[in-house]
Formats: sequence, C-alpha cells, structure tokens
Amino acid sequence: MTKPNFKSMSKKELRAYVLAHRDDDDAFYAYADKTYEENAALNAAVIEWLQHQYPQVAIVKVPETSSKFIMTDSNNHQKLIKIQSMTASLPTQKPFIEHLITDTTKEKSLEKVSIVTIFVSKNESNAINLQREIEEVNFSDRTNSAQIVGYLEESGNFRNI
Repeated sequence: MTKPNFKSMSKKELRAYVLAHRDDDDAFYAYADKTYEENAALNAAVIEWLQHQYPQVAIVKVPETSSKFIMTDSNNHQKLIKIQSMTASLPTQKPFIEHLITDTTKEKSLEKVSIVTIFVSKNESNAINLQREIEEVNFSDRTNSAQIVGYLEESGNFRNI
C-alpha cells in the first residue's frame, strides 16, 4: 500500500489520517511538524505585529516555551506576552479564557510583570466573537487591560480587530 503525500495534505486531513492509522509513525511526525510550523508562523506574525505597535521595545522568547515572550521597554518595565491560538468553534469560550488568564497569573516568579495574553483566531468573524467574549470575562487588575485579539490571515499576517 502506498502512503499518501503528507506534505500536500491539510492539517485537518492529516489529523483524520493519523486518527484512522494510529500505528503510522510517519503520519504522526508529519502532523507534529505541521503543528510546529503553524505555531512558529503564528508566533512570528504576532511578534512582528507587536514590534510594529511598540517599536522601542525589546521582545525575547522565554526559554523552554513555545508561546511566551517577555517585552521590555526603555524603563525596564516588563510584560509577559502569552500567545494563545483559539481554533475550536465552541458555543462559548469564556470558561476556557478565564482558565487561561487564571493559570497565567499564578506564575509566582512573575509577580512584578504585567501579563498580556494575545488571543488569535483563524478568521475575522471568529476573532470578533472572541473579542466580545473576552470583554465579558472578569479579569484581575494585572490582566484587565491586557488583551489583544486578532486573527491570522491565510498569508500568515496577523490582523488586529
């Protein structure tokens, strides 16, 4: 039996194939690679957008993580940037959003660091719904004004809404 061309498959198609062929290691690794590439493209697009918004700020990746960055301004004030991709189409994502914010603010080593969680959706209409839900969630003082919501275009560009 010949295997399909995993590189030409969409992530959704590849996921379905992996679930149907759980013993196919090549398919699993192709799916993992596609997921990694998608996350890397998302992070790069958001960081580029942040650098455009805040040109005088240094942004560095937090070691050992895939989606956390520290933004430091000229006065040495720091903000933790946590990028969260929201791809699920749930009736409401508010409980998940609240959990993410609560989990992020529990990071004890970052008591004096403001936290910015950047929620990114796959398209504009989902991003608009997500923005509405984020506005309805109760946040702590450390995160209240720190949400930026946008979407990632097919081209890989991050767009704020």
